Amino acid sequence: MGGGDSCRTDSKLRLLYERKADGYILPEVAVETSDGTKTIDVAWISAGTYERGIDKDAFERAPEICIEVVSPANSGAEMKRTTNLYLERGAIEVWICHSDGQIDFQNADGKLDASKLCPIFPQTVNVRGRK
Repeated sequence: MGGGDSCRTDSKLRLLYERKADGYILPEVAVETSDGTKTIDVAWISAGTYERGIDKDAFERAPEICIEVVSPANSGAEMKRTTNLYLERGAIEVWICHSDGQIDFQNADGKLDASKLCPIFPQTVNVRGRK
């Protein structure tokens, strides 16, 4: 995942899996974008999307949920561009995890108050190194 403080999402991802059991949670998923191959920190991908792309070096279609962890090297503009690239390639939602544990949810229509695909997912998660 991204450098610096990473979101401690193991138990939260388990919650995502329980609500979206018809797919897979995968780390470091490569996806082809208009700006070359990008690696998503964590993704939830439906069984159908997974089966259509697993035999390739990178998925042609982005996973349904792309989760990025902001590192100190990431600028706001870079995260916005990355979000747009994933949405262009078919992601339904992009979740951005900030160093304070705050999660921003976005879809093609813009920022969301909560995930529409997994509404029970919390808006904040524990961050390594913080209590």
